[in-house]
Amino acid sequence: MSRFTTALLFAAVSTLVAADFVIYDAAQSTAETAPVSGASFFASAPSCDDVYNTSLFSYTKDVSGDKLGVVCEGCTGEASAPEYDITSFEVNLGPDSPLGSFSASNLL
Repeated sequence: MSRFTTALLFAAVSTLVAADFVIYDAAQSTAETAPVSGASFFASAPSCDDVYNTSLFSYTKDVSGDKLGVVCEGCTGEASAPEYDITSFEVNLGPDSPLGSFSASNLL
């Protein structure tokens, strides 16, 4: 289970994509590691315990085949999550995840 030091509501994606889940833009770190950015997925607005105990899927450039993670064109550290200009969002959470894999493009 992951521990989060930062979790920002990723409202830009959750409102643009018709879906039955919420996406949080998050960073995970420990005392020994640098922060890793990624996204976490929830069935509804999460509690603090949900955020604390969920998995973080790292941002990456390729989620084809068996590569897990999130590709987000327009998600940038230059802006806060609600200001992202997302043009493409691809996800592969693996075969055991209820969300599996999906993509959305031309979001605006």
